[in-house]
Amino acid sequence: KSYIVSNNLQDSIPNRISIIDIGYKTINFLHYEKGKPDQQKSKGFPDHGVVTIIKPFTAFLENQFRVSFSEQEAAEIFLDNKFTFGGEEQPIVVEKIEEAKIHFVQKLMNSILVSENKTLQLSDVVVISGGGAYLLQDIEMPKNVVIGENFLEFDNVKGYMLWV
Repeated sequence: KSYIVSNNLQDSIPNRISIIDIGYKTINFLHYEKGKPDQQKSKGFPDHGVVTIIKPFTAFLENQFRVSFSEQEAAEIFLDNKFTFGGEEQPIVVEKIEEAKIHFVQKLMNSILVSENKTLQLSDVVVISGGGAYLLQDIEMPKNVVIGENFLEFDNVKGYMLWV
């Protein structure tokens, strides 16, 4: 709903909309046909969220720089897409971030959402939302895929508030 309102589509809602909500620990897939939720095509994928990127990235940082990092610190570095250590920028971290993003998108489309591929391809719009969408903002996506607006981690709340 927040995508529809923020893009002024209230009078011309796309026929088929899929939403990929990427959270910290889960990914949820929702599908709407003619403005109504399709329960058969909507599902959740626990243990596949952003944590699958951040935990290995945290381990990489700790192994590379021999200091401990919290997952929150690693996530901030990941989102900043740069890292300075000992007064020097670390291009290896930027390379690792890009590699992790590409791997996550490939895993998302070729493994987690493989059974939803037909639905995704036939959707007029696929909205990627949730806090995990920040990680994918600079990744090339198919033409029918859009990344939600600012404050992606609040998309569920924004959508709920628009219905109330």
